[in-house]
Amino acid sequence: MSCLLQQLSYVLVFDFLSVNTVQHRYLGCFKDVSYSRAMPELLHTFSLLSNKDIKDLCFLDTLKKDCQAFGVQFGGQCFTGPSAHLTYSKYGKASNCKDGRGGTWANDVYLVNGEQSRFQ
Repeated sequence: MSCLLQQLSYVLVFDFLSVNTVQHRYLGCFKDVSYSRAMPELLHTFSLLSNKDIKDLCFLDTLKKDCQAFGVQFGGQCFTGPSAHLTYSKYGKASNCKDGRGGTWANDVYLVNGEQSRFQ
């Protein structure tokens, strides 16, 4: 069984055979619409957690889905999708994101990078 240690935007994934480092990088604030989401899969809504906790939990859920990008919208909704790293900006930049929690119809977007092949 793996043990997860979280510190800032880094997550170290330990198992009995290897150590993998995976991180995420902030890309910006981007518009979204209801009829065809830029990131189609709502993973969770984390409304009562701190900004850092929301981002870290969304990051971990995105890794479990083996996706390459995630967005936090409307105070704590976590979105991703198999092509999220390609479609996150399809409606352009937004200016109403706040404190890493996105905004109304706006995602704070993060790109996942690093080695994650053993995280399953």
